[in-house]
Amino acid sequence: MGLPLVQLPSYTAGAWYTRVVSRASAFRLPDSPSISEAPARRDYVGTGRSPADFRSQPRASKTRRYAMSDRGIFTAAIVTAVLILAGAFVLPQFFFFESAKALIFIAIAVLVFYGEDRYSYMLGIVFPPLWLIVDVVVGALGQDFRVLLDFLSGHYGTALNTPLHAVARLTVIVLFILSLRAWRKQVPEKFLGKTFWSCLVISLVYIVLLTMWYLRLFSKG
Repeated sequence: MGLPLVQLPSYTAGAWYTRVVSRASAFRLPDSPSISEAPARRDYVGTGRSPADFRSQPRASKTRRYAMSDRGIFTAAIVTAVLILAGAFVLPQFFFFESAKALIFIAIAVLVFYGEDRYSYMLGIVFPPLWLIVDVVVGALGQDFRVLLDFLSGHYGTALNTPLHAVARLTVIVLFILSLRAWRKQVPEKFLGKTFWSCLVISLVYIVLLTMWYLRLFSKG
C-alpha cells in the first residue's frame, strides 16, 4: 500500500515574482537625498517653507532689486528734463548750457528706474530748493514766470525767452514734494545722514558750476 500523496500548492511565475518583490520592499531602506537636494532640504527643515519657496527667492530678490523705486518721481524728473531740453532747442545759442541743466534730472530718473531709493530721493529733495534760491538771487525766476504769464495772456516775448523754463520750475517743485514724501515712507535712514551730506555736496558743486557758466554767458552778452 503506497503512501498518500500530498498535493503542494502550485505557484505561477507571476505570483512568485509578486511575492518576492513585496517581501523585498518591506526591508528596503529609504532613499537618501541626492547631492543637489541635500542642501535645499537642510535649508528649509524647521522653517515651514517648501523647497519651491527657496528656489524662487533669488529670482524674487533680483526682481525687487531692479524694480522702479517710485513712478511719480521718475515721471517728474523726466518731464523736467524734457522741458529743459526743449528750451535748449528753442534757445540754440544756449543749447549746451540748458542741456547741462537737465543732466541732474536725467540722473535722478535713471537712479529711480533701476531701483535706487536713497540718492535719487535725496537729490530730488536737496537740489530743487538750491536751484530756486540761485534763480531768485540772479533774477531768473521772476523773469521766467513773467514770460509764462505773458505767454498765457497772448503776449509773446522775445526770441531769448521761453515759457518752458517757468513750467520746468513748477515740475521741479512737484519733484521735491514727491521725493520728500517717498523718503519719509520708504527709506529708514535718518534724514541728516551720510546720504544727505553727499547729495548736498553734489548739488552745491553742480549749482556753482552752472552759476559760473550762466554769469559768463550773460557777461559776454
